Amino acid sequence: MLALLASLIWLYLTVRGLPPQGAERWTLALPTSLYLGWISVATIANITAYLVSAGVTTGALGLSAPLWSAVLVVIAAAIGVFFLARFHDYAFAGVLLWAFYGVYVARPDAATVVTGVAIAAVLVVLGALLSLRTRRTAL
Repeated sequence: MLALLASLIWLYLTVRGLPPQGAERWTLALPTSLYLGWISVATIANITAYLVSAGVTTGALGLSAPLWSAVLVVIAAAIGVFFLARFHDYAFAGVLLWAFYGVYVARPDAATVVTGVAIAAVLVVLGALLSLRTRRTAL
């Protein structure tokens, strides 16, 4: 899974390094961003599943399982803010927001998880707003 993520990041950086011509923004850059977003979410979910199966989330570092979930969601948000700040990638951020909504729907009764999802969503939205504000336009 990590090798797939690494190769996808390489592809993403290659695609981002080329100036889009014509419909390439919609046919190459957008699908790559969406796929990288979903692979990133899947990687974090797989890491979480591994930590649970290994028993790490049962009190490791004094954190409960819901708190671990909240921490990993906030880490995903930090990755999304990086992609927004560096690449102005709103599709990647949209995938993260959709995944955060899925986490919320799956665990609406866990206040810690809901709080982590809310913090993560606010971080991504603020990152998107700052990215829009700092976007440089060509003359």
